[in-house]
Amino acid sequence: MRRHSLRALALVGALTALSLPVFAATQTASACSTPNCQVIVPIGGVPVDTFFSPISATSNGATFAETQITGEQTAPIVVPGSLSVSINDQRGNNQGLDVELSSTGFSSSLSLVTIPATDLSITAVTSTLTFCGPLVNSGCSSIGTAPGAVGATLGGTVPVPVAVACPAEAIGMGMYDVGVDMNLTLQPGTPEAEAFEFAPISWFGNFTVTINEGPSVDFGALGCGGTVG
Repeated sequence: MRRHSLRALALVGALTALSLPVFAATQTASACSTPNCQVIVPIGGVPVDTFFSPISATSNGATFAETQITGEQTAPIVVPGSLSVSINDQRGNNQGLDVELSSTGFSSSLSLVTIPATDLSITAVTSTLTFCGPLVNSGCSSIGTAPGAVGATLGGTVPVPVAVACPAEAIGMGMYDVGVDMNLTLQPGTPEAEAFEFAPISWFGNFTVTINEGPSVDFGALGCGGTVG
């Protein structure tokens, strides 16, 4: 009986040994797809910007020529108009900006008809750097007409860029004047042309000038050579 017990114990021990996990040596890769088995992604040119004061802007509003009405028309009615805005870029870091224009058109409390902003088209844009300072050897971004501004129609889903000051490697506070000339063109036979030509009333329009700065501005699409940061 003792011999059978020993043999049973030996068999149980052997089965237990077979059921235990076998831990192999640590495995290593036989090769790497890149030198030193690393992929390195450098990220440079990340700006930490400083500025003196925010941008400010003022406008004298928009003006349109007074029109003598003559009743039914067979040719387009063209009413010239303009608006201007003065920009004081007190940031001093010359990181660039763009100027956009939008409108919701014209309306009158005396008419059920409205004149849509799509009847407004830009005919010219003037943009001037009027002052750069106040530091010694101050430098300021130049400003110019945005590509595609002249001939663009207002009233779209997004404002129309009219002027852009490209980023510059300079320190200085610039002051800019931007003027936009436009035509209000009413096609004969349209409801707005009929309402305009038969009623001597005042039409009131709404315009919005937006000045953008920062990473949301695509300076490359606006004709600049790139951003400076």
